[in-house]
Amino acid sequence: MELNRRDAGVSTDRPKALVTGAAGYLGRALTNQLVADGVSVLGVSRKAGPELEHHFTWLEADLRDPGLPWDDLLVGVDVVY
Repeated sequence: MELNRRDAGVSTDRPKALVTGAAGYLGRALTNQLVADGVSVLGVSRKAGPELEHHFTWLEADLRDPGLPWDDLLVGVDVVY
């Protein structure tokens, strides 16, 4: 599976979170708070949501896809929401 990522200045010296459903109502609120708290976020959703300025990467993917490369997605991730 080819991953479609859009990076926005993601830093490796910050904690990193993977947020599922990041384009949804709750996911967006959680993502905004994490970024405000200094966490680098990998937001996963079936469709990309609004752009964030810093420390955020969008990944358009369907979590139900059995071919999703979880090992690659979770490299460097400290927490999953």
